[in-house]
Amino acid sequence: MKTSFKRIVSTAASVATALLFGAYSGAFAQDCSNIKTENGLVSGKLDSGVCSFKGIPYAAPPVGDLRFALPVKAEPWEGTLEALNYGNDCVQHPLSLFPSDKISGSEDCLYLNVWSQAKASDSKLKPVMFFIHGGGFLNGSGAWPIYDGTTLSSRGDVVVVTINYRLGNFGFFAHPSFRRDDGGVGNYGLYDMVAALEWTRDNIKAFGGDPDNVTIFGESAGGISVGLIMISPKAHGLFHKAIIESGPVHYFSSPAKKMEETGLEAAAKLGCPDAASAPQCLRSISAEALMLGAPGTLSLLSSYETSGKYVYAPVIDGVFIPDTPAEMFKRGDFASNIPVIIGSNTDEGSFFTASKKLDTVEQYNETVVSDSKALADIFDIKVDFDGILNIFPASEYPTPKLAYSGMLRDVAFTCPARALSKQMIKKQPKVYLYLFGKAPDEVGPLKDWGAFHGSELAFVFHNFEFMGIKFKSKDNTATSKRILAYWSRFAHTGDPNLQGLPQWELFDPAQLNYMYLDVESEMRSGYRKPVCDYLDQVLFEK
Repeated sequence: MKTSFKRIVSTAASVATALLFGAYSGAFAQDCSNIKTENGLVSGKLDSGVCSFKGIPYAAPPVGDLRFALPVKAEPWEGTLEALNYGNDCVQHPLSLFPSDKISGSEDCLYLNVWSQAKASDSKLKPVMFFIHGGGFLNGSGAWPIYDGTTLSSRGDVVVVTINYRLGNFGFFAHPSFRRDDGGVGNYGLYDMVAALEWTRDNIKAFGGDPDNVTIFGESAGGISVGLIMISPKAHGLFHKAIIESGPVHYFSSPAKKMEETGLEAAAKLGCPDAASAPQCLRSISAEALMLGAPGTLSLLSSYETSGKYVYAPVIDGVFIPDTPAEMFKRGDFASNIPVIIGSNTDEGSFFTASKKLDTVEQYNETVVSDSKALADIFDIKVDFDGILNIFPASEYPTPKLAYSGMLRDVAFTCPARALSKQMIKKQPKVYLYLFGKAPDEVGPLKDWGAFHGSELAFVFHNFEFMGIKFKSKDNTATSKRILAYWSRFAHTGDPNLQGLPQWELFDPAQLNYMYLDVESEMRSGYRKPVCDYLDQVLFEK
């Protein structure tokens, strides 16, 4: 296993100054060696005052009989684990806007990474920011460069954890023969996240982190996962604050019956049609054959364009996910007294429409209906197709492609964020809503995408690279310092506000107020009316 690091500043007079200007408080005896965990000693790498520990196993490799099984604890090791390099990514098709048969990663992939300024004995324990990556539950990794926690740890005065979890059919395959004693099925990837949270609870103090002050945050599928963890009885007590970035938790979970039907079809296609022998048969197939023989999606959009019913998603199994997330949030059945930040980006749809052919109004109308029908079938939701076309007419946008992008933004991201805020504020003491509008400067071929899906991550982690494209500028850097300060201050106190930044008000459902995050951030009201009002009526409040 392995490790790597980057920067920190020195000392600061106060936490507020530290968070806003990139310094941190306390004098540390910076030593990254021989950190004692429950499984053995770990040594990392010191760079500019931050220790990084990469590729720490938090569970046993899910191979052989552990494929399609809940995670089990990693075995202890002798000597010292040199955590200098990231562990394997989980098996996946690499991120692509277009279909690809390429496969990367390994089944031996349950590793996490930690960035911390010092050992526990050197100072007061620091808040922990536990990040869950996105990727549609199909790709991604806690090792992506954009998630490097060095600057977030140093400027935010926090301990950062990023993780891998099983993806696609390895993480979310459901089949009647794999029903567990408690009635649960599938959701291996979600249980991986909980196992990583349990590892954090049991070990993070050795890295200087406070196990009683853990903020879970994630983007896209990671944001959805944060929401699912909030409604799951399996994760009670493992976290204390939450940040949901572009995570439409109301969607993207499917009933167990539907997912098991998909599993039976996939198993038959893989040559394992007999239910009784399916476990042994499916565990004997190579990872590559499993991926290619019953693919989930081969691109960001192909789950409903090319892959038919082979969609691997969180399963509403009555155990990890007791009921539909939409119903659970509507009735207030989720972790209480957990401060929450919720939000999305102004141009969420641009990332997903880049590869779509939408040159005419007819193509726009047909695509809206066909995509909506497919998603409604997969995730068992009802969609008013005529209503969506009426409230998102192509004539109100410069081009049909921009119309689709705007529709997707509101239906899939901005309005679900507003609806979730309205539902949570009934039970949570603190809910903060945002809309991120800073289009990254200098992003080459992405320059016309605006504040696209996932673009805020560069500003949260202060790492200006996306899909191999670097985009660092004066405005980007200044905006990032403010957003990093908001996020990390929230991890410290449950309130993102600190001196020197615009005041972020608590969400008020009467005002529909939110923080607009840009070079010049400000509070605004009337969040996406009347579009979200209509979607509330037909999707979220009926």
